[in-house]
Amino acid sequence: MNNRMRQGPDFMFIGAPRAGSTWLHRNLQKHPHIWTPIIKNILVFQRPLNFQINRLRTLRHFLLGRIKPQNKNEWRWLAKYFLTPHATIEWYKGLFEHDETQRAGDITDDYLVLDEAEVKKIHAHLPDLKIIVTLRDPVDRAWSHASHYFVNNKGHDFDDVPVERLVARSMEPWLIERSRYLGLIDIWQKHFPPEQIFIAFFEEINQNPQKVLERLCAFLAIPYDSAVFGDLAEKKINKAAEQEMPLYLRKELSARLLPDLEILAGIFPEYAGQWLAKARKTLEQTCVS
Repeated sequence: MNNRMRQGPDFMFIGAPRAGSTWLHRNLQKHPHIWTPIIKNILVFQRPLNFQINRLRTLRHFLLGRIKPQNKNEWRWLAKYFLTPHATIEWYKGLFEHDETQRAGDITDDYLVLDEAEVKKIHAHLPDLKIIVTLRDPVDRAWSHASHYFVNNKGHDFDDVPVERLVARSMEPWLIERSRYLGLIDIWQKHFPPEQIFIAFFEEINQNPQKVLERLCAFLAIPYDSAVFGDLAEKKINKAAEQEMPLYLRKELSARLLPDLEILAGIFPEYAGQWLAKARKTLEQTCVS
């Protein structure tokens, strides 16, 4: 007997970028009760031009062989994704057609910075959606984001990227904004109740990945079995090659993000407390010319 099919995602990973999204995507794909598209970062809920630019970038990755469909269903999904001229909410839901016994998920690590109008729109169409967030030391996240941009997005050899360009990229307002978690999470919490929001930490993933996956399975109401994930749970995935962050940049980012860190440490003392202590220690150090 065939199971019925449903459309639309049951959960959405919204970020932050460079905080474990690829690790999460790869591990969830191994679970028999989870369905996710062949790609992550669909970026439908953005300005139409940004969505089209991202879709062209994804098409380039496909043509370069970085996206490799394994069966006819994945080929059909890619055709639907690339060949539909305009994104509508019904088209978006159709991208997540899945067996009713499974949970379908959208893994897009830049949704954390959506404005309130877009978050409100998502809630209006998907009120029962479960939201997954992973957070990382915001100073380290900014540097990793800049490094990833040059190596993975631009295809540069890391040793050929001058540190000055990395510093400049790390200081761009849009990139720092993705490290200001407090206001970003607040927008989502205005529209989705606490029981529909799951928060984990990059450091937690590194220290005890199976525990994070166990918590996540409970949140998604699916069975947890460590054997399902196996060695993949312990692997560092999509790790960016990085130079050591210059102290003067670490001090500048720490100073800018300190007010946010002080509040975050009160909400998430175990991990954000460590970030705050690290930032304060950085600000006490003296740069050597």
